[in-house]
Amino acid sequence: MLLILMACAPSVQRAPEKAARVYCERAEACSLLQEGEREDTCEPNTTDAFDDIWTPELCPDGFDRNAWFTCIDTIETWSCDAIDYGWSEISAACGSRTVCK
Repeated sequence: MLLILMACAPSVQRAPEKAARVYCERAEACSLLQEGEREDTCEPNTTDAFDDIWTPELCPDGFDRNAWFTCIDTIETWSCDAIDYGWSEISAACGSRTVCK
């Protein structure tokens, strides 16, 4: 049963937090954050950013599972050299028109 739950896309309400955590882990791995910044500012600010693109109104039926995992993969692998911290790739892969059912 646990494996089935792990393979599902999160709810619209929980998705911003999940995506922000993955994004900030990547930013930390790219040495773009200072000590403590991930939890103090990156995750809250990035959660707010994802909250703005994934609302219950825009995603009333939740997320398409495959599109969600493509979005997360993009967040996990954006280039550390990306001047915009990967947001152009993330926006293309993770917009509500792409990931919502």
